[in-house]
Amino acid sequence: MQEQTYWQSLTRQRLNRRRMLAGSGIALSGAALLLAGCGGGSSKPSKEASVVTRPVDTTKSAKRGGVFKDSITGDTTWYGYDMNTNAVGADGIAGWVYSRPVKFKSGTVDKLPDGTIEADFCDSYEISPDGMTVTFKVRQNFKWDSRAPTNGRAADSADMKYSYDRWAKAGAKRATLVNEINPESPVVSVSAPDARTFVMKLAFPFAPLLPLMAYGLFPVMMPKEADGGFDPRGTARGTGAWQVESHEPSNVINLRRNPDWYEKERPYFDGWSLRVIPDYAQGQAQFRAGNLDYYAVRQEDILSTKTDVPSLVLTQRAQWYKSTTAWMFFGAQPDSPFRDDRIRRAISMEIDRAAWLDTFSNREKFSAAGMPVDTRPFTFMGPGYESYLEPTEKELGEGAKNFKFDVAEAKKLIAAAGLKSPIEAPWNVPSNNNTPQSEAIRGGITTLGDFKLEPVLVTDYAREFVPRIQISKGNFKGVAFQAQADHPDPDWTLFNVFHPSAPDYYMGLQGEDKKITQLVNSQRRELDRNKRNELLKEFQRYAATKMYYMVPPGDIKTFALQQPWVGNFSYNVNWLVSSFGQAMESQTIYTHAWSDESKKKS
Repeated sequence: MQEQTYWQSLTRQRLNRRRMLAGSGIALSGAALLLAGCGGGSSKPSKEASVVTRPVDTTKSAKRGGVFKDSITGDTTWYGYDMNTNAVGADGIAGWVYSRPVKFKSGTVDKLPDGTIEADFCDSYEISPDGMTVTFKVRQNFKWDSRAPTNGRAADSADMKYSYDRWAKAGAKRATLVNEINPESPVVSVSAPDARTFVMKLAFPFAPLLPLMAYGLFPVMMPKEADGGFDPRGTARGTGAWQVESHEPSNVINLRRNPDWYEKERPYFDGWSLRVIPDYAQGQAQFRAGNLDYYAVRQEDILSTKTDVPSLVLTQRAQWYKSTTAWMFFGAQPDSPFRDDRIRRAISMEIDRAAWLDTFSNREKFSAAGMPVDTRPFTFMGPGYESYLEPTEKELGEGAKNFKFDVAEAKKLIAAAGLKSPIEAPWNVPSNNNTPQSEAIRGGITTLGDFKLEPVLVTDYAREFVPRIQISKGNFKGVAFQAQADHPDPDWTLFNVFHPSAPDYYMGLQGEDKKITQLVNSQRRELDRNKRNELLKEFQRYAATKMYYMVPPGDIKTFALQQPWVGNFSYNVNWLVSSFGQAMESQTIYTHAWSDESKKKS
């Protein structure tokens, strides 16, 4: 078995564990993590191909015009128009054409974004001194789409209230904000006292409110006409940077720049064409031929693609993930061995994080090509947050030992718990999360002999995995693996994953740990940034001693390729890494991109 051969070889070579193991057959892919894999092309890269380009600001030379040629894998489920009622709508066309109340301020490779919130649909907002009232002012002279039925009319607060109310009735994440549904959620009421003013009344001060209002799963601003004036499932009439010009199902979605957007000089491109290319090989061929301005080339194909097409510009991701990209959580039925924190700590100690990062980053191969690989370990918070603590004793404290690869200590913990090896348990994973990333973690643990984790693939995520495992509050057997997108604020992780009243609560101990709940509540109610960061650090230190969850080994800054004639495409940086990406980037960093016709071949 390929997996067993790989992990046995890795165990035998502990003193040289950073070596890539050629021919292992393990390669990492998948939308959730976007990490590097082994293999991919046998040709040796040229000296030119080994150079990673540091993007520069070309705004002074930017010219308006042209159509950016992009691609999507499908235009039905993942690319719907109605974000407010679509659980995965943040990747939808709605994210391109509709504004949000506020948005994350983008940054650059020279000055990375820090999560600062700025105006979008609203040109200002104010939080009362007690933190219980948030007042938004709708941007003045902000026009809806000039086509019927909105006919270019000015946006007002009634549109904002309509959008929020509509989302509060059917939005997938409404329980995160709406107090009537969940007493641990903050928003008690909303009102529109005049044409420009929208007011939120809160049950308690709520630090993550603005970041959540800027995030893709929370209400986008739709016109009142969506209530019977047009079908928002197939038509979009927004105020955002882009407008839907045409849509040929299963073929192409053509977007055009909104001439009435508040950033008058942007977008620089007149249009953005999203061609439906479900097949990776076809997409890569179109990119190599210059028919696409950008394509998400897999990490295992980066070197060979750059070698074959030397003109492509090679860049590296500038910032770290905010989320941990996935969680491994435990069943907590009365007979579950994972109710004992010694067993949870033991299984964590049997993950060789350093070897995993070396292997899946393709470190040896990229480094040989002059491409330094940057990695950082995950704890209970992504390294992209300022409050993140590395798993060292100095930063994480006593719990840091639970992130170390220590098989001997793991065996002692299992013995102290009165259990014999191997501990058998199912490894529950949705079929779309069953990447080599999750398989390598499971396989690495299983090979050591203390745990026997048998994979159980759940094919129907929404109707089987979610109710039976994800939100069962631990009423399942074994271990579960669940991927996650990048997060807008630390509370998205802490509340949804650790708080017993959260709609997506994973933790299986029925909220028995009152300290965890208290720490989650305290940080989300603390409006002072420095004080909140200290609470977030306290949470990480305590959680590391309990290990209610395991996280993937860490983050790897991946590489990307683009056509040389696209300016600013890699220079401007979004707050989030995995965006629910394109849709949220479309109205921030994509508006800075432009076409340098002088660099195109004649």
